[in-house]
Amino acid sequence: MAIDKYPSVAIGFFSLVPPILAMVLALITKEVVSSLFIGCIAASIIYSIAALRGMVPDVPKANPVDVLFTVMGTKISGNVYICLFLLLMGGLINLISLSGGSKAYGRMAQRWIKGKRPALASTIFLGIAMFLDDYFNAITTGTVMRTVADVNKVSRPKLAYVVHTLATNMCITIPLTSWAAAIVSQIEDSGVENSFVVFLNTVPFNIYSILCFIMILLNVILDFDYGKMKFYEDNAKHGLSDNDGSRESSSAVEAPHSEKGTVFDLLIPILVLIVLAIFFMFYLGGFFEGGKTVNQALGDTSAPQALLYAVFFALLVSLLMYVPRKVIGFADWMEALKEGMKTMIPTLIILVLAWTISGTSGDLLQTGAYVGELVERSRIPPQLIPAVIFFVGMALSFSMGTAWGTFGVLIPIVVKICSGANAKYLEVSLASCLCGSVFGDNTSPISDTTILVSSSTQCSFLVHVSTQLPYAITVAAISLVGYIIAGYSGGNLAVTLISSIVLLLVVLVVISVVQKKGFIGKASLEIELPEVNKEEIKEEVKEEVKEESQEGEKEGNEKDLFSDPVVSLSQEAVNTSSVVQVPETTPQATENAMQ
Repeated sequence: MAIDKYPSVAIGFFSLVPPILAMVLALITKEVVSSLFIGCIAASIIYSIAALRGMVPDVPKANPVDVLFTVMGTKISGNVYICLFLLLMGGLINLISLSGGSKAYGRMAQRWIKGKRPALASTIFLGIAMFLDDYFNAITTGTVMRTVADVNKVSRPKLAYVVHTLATNMCITIPLTSWAAAIVSQIEDSGVENSFVVFLNTVPFNIYSILCFIMILLNVILDFDYGKMKFYEDNAKHGLSDNDGSRESSSAVEAPHSEKGTVFDLLIPILVLIVLAIFFMFYLGGFFEGGKTVNQALGDTSAPQALLYAVFFALLVSLLMYVPRKVIGFADWMEALKEGMKTMIPTLIILVLAWTISGTSGDLLQTGAYVGELVERSRIPPQLIPAVIFFVGMALSFSMGTAWGTFGVLIPIVVKICSGANAKYLEVSLASCLCGSVFGDNTSPISDTTILVSSSTQCSFLVHVSTQLPYAITVAAISLVGYIIAGYSGGNLAVTLISSIVLLLVVLVVISVVQKKGFIGKASLEIELPEVNKEEIKEEVKEEVKEESQEGEKEGNEKDLFSDPVVSLSQEAVNTSSVVQVPETTPQATENAMQ
């Protein structure tokens, strides 16, 4: 594919240097922006050298700087709708947060929600409703539901797990998110026609995301946990969530908000965005003109343009809702819009660099075509392509800590691999690429989403990572098998999903059985005791025993009293304030301890 005045050229192995360089630098430095930019520069230099050597038709020489910024400018101009959408989306998210609608939902939840399951169910509902953006979801849901979780004895690690899993996986499942818009543009830039329809077709093959949702539901319905998560949940059941080491001492992410906001200030702008986005997709696709089916209209539409129009009108609705009621003053509304736009700048930078490396390396140097040829000549069965892509995506995203950077590099390669004879694996392979990218964003210690969730839920960062990782790895391992099944079944959706879900249930049953037998998840209850006076405790116990003996039931009541594990404190626990393990006690052991 030619870009402006620069035609493409096939240079074989050297076309792999820029993306490999970007990946290696990202893994070493843990910094995505600089790594992608260096990859773009490398591709421009390689193209200029090829021109000097006479390999590029009609281009005797090329300036690397001109090549770089020509490609960047072309990509930005071709994706101006998505850039504007992301900016306005950032503004809308900030306005919804500032309106106090989220806080109003939290206050309502505290009044009406009673019990662990309702608290977690409400968290799931809010996490789904906040699908617009992962940052928005993580901060809003975590902050709002934190108090509700504490009151209903849900541990902070469990809350963080639910919030984090929903925040990241919803973004590749719902086609109206900032992620979806960027992914569609990436697919389109890679040369795929009807990119929005292709993206919609990938959603049912998001095995990792679907299994994550099922895992959460089973956790809530069955109250089933394992690993370190079970330990913290057991502590929470006993009212020890304040002293279980799961809480973060630092302050959480607390955004300013109006006290006049209601739940409708949260729901109405989101509903307007959803309804209008769907309307404009069909409108721009020519559905209302007649003669087109739903699929044809979606194939001919411009999803970024439709989303841009929808978010614009959602902003107008927020203006009409907030300003006249003085929920937010007009000056504050404009300032919040501007500040919200600023939050999207890092995302836009990564996206622009991903487009640029796709253009310089993929379009000008034909990296994808070369990789496709290598795959065709390799001995790897084409049925394993989805599974291999999923594994590579997992490794890259976990190492780099970003989903955007991962699928920005991998999508063009996946498209080229799944061309020609392998075209039938395109949709399932794109799904595996997206799910692999989300896995790293969901689990990596250097992921910005991981940090945000830990902060908003006030859960210890290390505790959150260690408790969530076993669940994510379980689902990822089953998803890998699922993608193998998808490949060998020719992309049969029913066979793939049913097999994956059944396998998940079997694995969870095995874990449950093993855990009940005491092989895993056998953690003693740790209680952090405050400083206490040994003599005071002894006198209190003796006084209680004396009173019971006066009623003629000293012996029996003494046994009951001493059988209480709360009273059965060890000598060490009485003298210190350290964390101790509470063992099984007997009356005789207690009497010896008290002496």
